[in-house]
Amino acid sequence: MSHWFGPVFPLNIIYSIINYFTTILIIMYFAKLYKIETKFLILLILTLLTPFFINEVLIDWHYMPDQSKYLSQVIAIRDLNFGIDSQLLGVFAPSLIMSLSPIPFIESFNDLGFANRLLLSLLVIFLINKKTPQIFIYFLILSPTLLFYTSTGLKETIIIILSILCFFAIIEKRYFLFFLPFIIIFFCKWQNAYIILFMYILYYYYLFIINKKKLKINLFIIIPFFIFLLFLIDSFLLDKINHHRYHFFLEDRGDKFDFIKIDSIITFIPYLPFSIIRFIASPFPDISSLFKIGILIENIIVMFFLILYYYKFFKIDFKKASYWLFTLIIFLSMYSSVVFNHGTISRWKLSFLISFLFVVIYSTKKKSKK
Repeated sequence: MSHWFGPVFPLNIIYSIINYFTTILIIMYFAKLYKIETKFLILLILTLLTPFFINEVLIDWHYMPDQSKYLSQVIAIRDLNFGIDSQLLGVFAPSLIMSLSPIPFIESFNDLGFANRLLLSLLVIFLINKKTPQIFIYFLILSPTLLFYTSTGLKETIIIILSILCFFAIIEKRYFLFFLPFIIIFFCKWQNAYIILFMYILYYYYLFIINKKKLKINLFIIIPFFIFLLFLIDSFLLDKINHHRYHFFLEDRGDKFDFIKIDSIITFIPYLPFSIIRFIASPFPDISSLFKIGILIENIIVMFFLILYYYKFFKIDFKKASYWLFTLIIFLSMYSSVVFNHGTISRWKLSFLISFLFVVIYSTKKKSKK
């Protein structure tokens, strides 16, 4: 079928080609400015081709219908129609970012793919300039799952970029740099923003305030905090969790009469380990297509490297590794407790596991140099 919003042939091809070469020129400029190695520049240029082959070639856009929300909003913003529905702020904010990208024509889902690939390529150049280990750079450029999702019109690319920048600012103790990507991510995906803010506060307290010689003072602060946290989960967050769980359950074609509500923190805590394992193992056991098999294989590879580098990180700096493992578990707990659909799990898992993979690889190298 033809694109819902896209221009007719051959204009769609002409626009895409112009966008492609515009993106190449921008990447070449920054690659030369920051003296990026030729091998990485070639890989970035070659992978810029992927938006040509996703929507209406590899998949029908209905496979990821959320793209239509972002495309219509981007077109409206570029037409200077800034009407914002407060309930759709999570759509407007990433759409605004994509609309401000220097892509000449954004008229189809593929054009959004070029905007996303450009943003990711600029992140790659930034990370190379910051001496990020090459294994992570190669992963960002060549990961099949990442190539697929960042070549579409979804906001996951922006979430990944902002999360990595927030984590980079925390690691490098550049705390003022933290707030710009944090504010943007708050408008793009407030759930992630709350956890990242919690991480920011916890990082400062855990690494700089806690003192072994003042154990009683620390316990005086920590114990009431966790009591308050448990009270907050039991009295407020469980309603939110059940609300989202219910709607995601129905979206996955579940019968509302089969839905099991989490009644209290007592039942929630034992439920978490099983939901986290299910979330990490997804799409297993539903491997009914080559695409899902590919996602499963890459998932295994990502988990292997996460475990490997966490192990190395623990040997170098137990305290910081413990902090980053604890915060990863918080992310896993939040998402695994509400999502049932394997496609949604794949997208959401990608949006934060890659950020933590960056953390452990970058931190391990950084610590090894000292």
